[in-house]
Amino acid sequence: MLSAWPNPPTAGQAVNLTATVTDGGGTPTGSVQFSVGGSAIGSPVPLNSAGVATTTTTFAAAGTESLLAAYSPTGNFPISSGALSLPVTAAPPTSGAIPLAVTAPQNGAFTLTVDTTDTVALLVSGSSATASTTPVQAAGSYTSGLTITAIDTNP
Repeated sequence: MLSAWPNPPTAGQAVNLTATVTDGGGTPTGSVQFSVGGSAIGSPVPLNSAGVATTTTTFAAAGTESLLAAYSPTGNFPISSGALSLPVTAAPPTSGAIPLAVTAPQNGAFTLTVDTTDTVALLVSGSSATASTTPVQAAGSYTSGLTITAIDTNP
């Protein structure tokens, strides 16, 4: 049996993969090769005394990943494998500083698109600026904000 935690993960998040091998005739020995999309994740992982092998990986982008755990036995245990189709969700947008320079006097309305995740409406009038943000992303709960510091370069 192959399982993943968390399920579903977000892109860039560490995911623990666990393969559990059971056999009615005793405790299985050997190792498990984990793979994603047909490519091995590291080296084969030995089973512990409970017949469990674990590894950790991350997925760079959202999508559905095809995982496989292939068991290679030692002794008289049968070869087996377990598969899992794992949906990976997009990571929520991050926030950060956006350098912005406005040469005075500039009055009017400006629209900025930042990383295709937010549209920022900026209204400049005299020495003040008002900003509002509108998320441009999939449905969900996100916090978006913008801080503007006005610096008078003409004292």
